[in-house]
Amino acid sequence: MSTTVPEQSASPSRAHWYTLVVVLAYELACGIDLGQVSVLVKPIEQTYGIDDTQFAAIAVSSVFLGAVFIYYVGGILADTYNRRNLILASGVLWTLTALAVVLAAHPWQLFAVRFVNGFAMSIGGASIFHILVDSFSRERRTIAISLFGIGVSVGTGAGLALCGYNLQLAERIGPHVVPLIGLVHPWQLCYVTIAGLGAVVCALLLTIGEPTRLESRAVSGTRTVAASLRTFVWYMRRHGRLWVIFMVASSLFTALTYAILNWQPTFANRVYHVPIVAAAALVGTLQAVTSVAGRLLGGSLAQMLVNRKRGEVLSRLFVYFPAAAIPFVLAFPIVPSYAASAALMAVAMLLAGVIGALQVNAIQDTTPNEVRGQIVGVYRFFDFLSVLIGTVGVAAVSDRFFYGGATGLRMSLALVGTACTIAAAVGFLFCVGPYVRAQRDVNAPLDGAAIERPAHADVTVAV
Repeated sequence: MSTTVPEQSASPSRAHWYTLVVVLAYELACGIDLGQVSVLVKPIEQTYGIDDTQFAAIAVSSVFLGAVFIYYVGGILADTYNRRNLILASGVLWTLTALAVVLAAHPWQLFAVRFVNGFAMSIGGASIFHILVDSFSRERRTIAISLFGIGVSVGTGAGLALCGYNLQLAERIGPHVVPLIGLVHPWQLCYVTIAGLGAVVCALLLTIGEPTRLESRAVSGTRTVAASLRTFVWYMRRHGRLWVIFMVASSLFTALTYAILNWQPTFANRVYHVPIVAAAALVGTLQAVTSVAGRLLGGSLAQMLVNRKRGEVLSRLFVYFPAAAIPFVLAFPIVPSYAASAALMAVAMLLAGVIGALQVNAIQDTTPNEVRGQIVGVYRFFDFLSVLIGTVGVAAVSDRFFYGGATGLRMSLALVGTACTIAAAVGFLFCVGPYVRAQRDVNAPLDGAAIERPAHADVTVAV
């Protein structure tokens, strides 16, 4: 008889909904960590005597560079081992690295701490996705999976909206010389708050359990790293073209979000002379609202299509939403009114939120359970490309071609954002056919059809 684990036929238990709340709290805390750095541009640059490009590389891109080296490994572990424990280990290490920012007396030390911070976050990233997928049946999970990125997005928004005021409070406290540590700047105290949030989240993670792996063709005795890697190689041979193009297109469109989150407060201050705390509060609020609205809209749309057996339509939605975003992305940096700029930017962010939900759905819609963690892990490589374009790329174009300042940042956001959005829409267009084929391939076993596998894949057991 087959060892495939049946799907949950009943409604998700309260324990599964509780798991969803806890992992979203974890993502929220991580998002605050990622978001607050945008408010700290000026004090960090003043502390270390660096420019915009150096800030982007040292304080922002370093986090995602650290994630690149371990996220895929975290995906392999999520496909194989206890995922709750992986998330907990990730949370403990991440909390310690957030606290270690107070030790960063030199730019290279800040880079090193932020690098390890990204390394820590990435250990449990794929496990979060895995746990959410296995907590809900196919008829119910798309909405839950759409919440996967809401935690980080809302957390990033909260980081922007609240950490400006947190910084003001820290500046009232002022710099202090701490024994064995040395001079601690006010902006470094903001990371003590992050460490406190991390400690609370780690305590919550201890209260959740490990869900049963659904739709899996492997039992625990055959679920090994070697078997998982073999299945991944088999899958990529069949559908590698889809995921290479899809991830490149996704990274280009996601670069827009990183550009807005990391540079909009500084952009608003330089171009429209808006106080940076007020600008950060606005973009943080917009990020939280548009992320929730966009992901719920995308998740609801995807769930409706899946339940109506029209899942193939999803592949075309990836083209429509970036295409619709192009005029808003071009206009928001160059309009003369700050209110108009914020409104146009909000629409672009909403459309990006919809694509964010559909991207997460694409993984569970077109990949078998045994390789989902690895696909999420590979995504991190391309997410790092998004960060480079949205942070370092925008700063470099501004500094090199427009000599920085208000005009440089304005033109850079318009040119880089528009070019990336157009390229993303074109890339998604080439994914339509391969997406549908992968979707049918993965759904075949669930519908009772056989799926060809290499004899050495070793992921199905007969008893």
